[in-house]
Amino acid sequence: YLEDQMEKCQEEMQQMETQLLRHREEIEELTSLYEAEKQQNSTLEEALASEKLNFNKLVASLDKERQRSREVSIRDTDTILELRTALEVEKEKGSRLTLESPVLGRKSLCSS
Repeated sequence: YLEDQMEKCQEEMQQMETQLLRHREEIEELTSLYEAEKQQNSTLEEALASEKLNFNKLVASLDKERQRSREVSIRDTDTILELRTALEVEKEKGSRLTLESPVLGRKSLCSS
């Protein structure tokens, strides 16, 4: 009877050792998986930080370009106004010359 119990205890102990080995292997596997996930997460965080930096640079560049575009637009508008004013002045000078010129004045009087 004692031998049977001893044998059962040895079998239980053998099963427990086998179970312990399986658990250790599972722990090693999970630890390895955890470390791989941790490394992947770190890599993704670095990539995200880099993309954020690139995005912020792009936004800053676009803001500068918008500002430059506004300035160019204002300058172009000012130039157009100056050219229109100069054209009006030239038209007025031309009209005065036509009215003041005796030859042109007569022609314009005859033609009207």
